[in-house]
Amino acid sequence: MSPKTILIVEDNLLNMKLLDVLLEGQGYALIKTTFGLEAITIARRTRPNLILLDIQLPDLSGFDVALRLKADAVTRSIPIMAVTAFAEPEHEQNAIESGCDGYIVKPIRVADFLRRVADFLSR
Repeated sequence: MSPKTILIVEDNLLNMKLLDVLLEGQGYALIKTTFGLEAITIARRTRPNLILLDIQLPDLSGFDVALRLKADAVTRSIPIMAVTAFAEPEHEQNAIESGCDGYIVKPIRVADFLRRVADFLSR
């Protein structure tokens, strides 16, 4: 059985490296980008099993990326988990309203993060 594929959309290189190490260590196949528009193109082309989406990106907000992905019949069913430093309740509400299926605040707690990723991928 081939490994589950996760698209990581994160513009901070240290955060990207952390996610890379944690998720590759769990045996997941990773696709990575730092840009929202590129994430949309990649998601349409590869149809990953999960998208980990930062909210603050250099070209589009993660909210806009989620809205576009959920409006597209090709990518609508891909679960999106926002992984962001925005910790206010209204940010989580905005993420959910934009189409994110989950929300994790940075800095992540490793065990909780890996459990939530595994939960999304087992659906």
